[in-house]
Amino acid sequence: MVRIPVTLGQKKCDILIGRDAWQQLDKYAERYDRVVVITDRNVGRLYGGRIAFPKIVTEPGETSKSWASAEKVIQEMLALGLTRSSAVIALGGGVVGDLAGFCAAIYMRGIPYIQVPTTLLAQIDSAIGGKTAIDLPAGKNLVGAFHQPEVVLINPEVLQTLSRADLVSGLGEVVKYAVMAAPELLDILRAGGEMIFTAPHESLSQIIVRCCTIKAEIVSADEWDQGLRKQLNAGHTIGHALETATSFRAFTHGEAVLFGLAAEARLSYRLGLLDRQQLAEIEGACQLIGLPVVPSDLSLAEVKQALLRDKKNRADRISFMLPRAMGQLEEVLLSIDEVERHLEAVLYPGKV
Repeated sequence: MVRIPVTLGQKKCDILIGRDAWQQLDKYAERYDRVVVITDRNVGRLYGGRIAFPKIVTEPGETSKSWASAEKVIQEMLALGLTRSSAVIALGGGVVGDLAGFCAAIYMRGIPYIQVPTTLLAQIDSAIGGKTAIDLPAGKNLVGAFHQPEVVLINPEVLQTLSRADLVSGLGEVVKYAVMAAPELLDILRAGGEMIFTAPHESLSQIIVRCCTIKAEIVSADEWDQGLRKQLNAGHTIGHALETATSFRAFTHGEAVLFGLAAEARLSYRLGLLDRQQLAEIEGACQLIGLPVVPSDLSLAEVKQALLRDKKNRADRISFMLPRAMGQLEEVLLSIDEVERHLEAVLYPGKV
């Protein structure tokens, strides 16, 4: 089993990766007076029987990251008798992890939680680092808290039950890490070929360890997202805007990030920050997984409104982490007028 530490001042959160990782749950659960599992209906059906604690079950999908879902979960936590000495286990993908972590962060002013991610996206990214949130109709992750898990337990074996679409969503975040810091990840993806989808637990294990190591190092250096950690937002400014503008129905999160990476590379090129060769390399990396198609009825006005509400904005300027080359990002703050001049071209490169 691989152990990757996330060091956060006096607190330490280990990421444990291996087929035996879930066997550590009982050891951690012994620390608390009560433990409850928060999961969704799909994951609960597949894996709920393997974890012998009471369950709170939500509906699958991004719409569960809402005030209504959070209130329902917290009411069930209270009914199950959870105290400030209790803990929550987040069993599921990014939505479950965000929702469970958020509820743990605000229940009785904060109780511990354990991340047990079951999707590729959650295993390499969202379960690590302590960002928890719910969405508002106006935008993604607009209400949340930094609340670090006690431990992250990753069993790559569970990836065998993911659909191709779920794997593509996770691979969007893998490409983000490649563009941001580790271009060699693309070579592993190319070498894996179709086995990435037919045997993900075998072909992606090396990628999971590499991505977790990168994120652990970044979060350890910048827990509160004030500097280095901003690099993890690559592709997310446009990606989140697309998710919001399409009411979270047209893209999975990873697909939106994948498209956002390509679109933000085009924006960087149009601003003179990225040369044509590097643009082609980044677009090629995104196409390696398969770029999603932007809906023909996408409202550019709604995309702009979503960009204006992005939580990363500063002084009425929209924050982008734009590539200057593979492995080199720079934060660029743009006015909405500057974005508007390029938006249609970066979303529809063959049309404009």
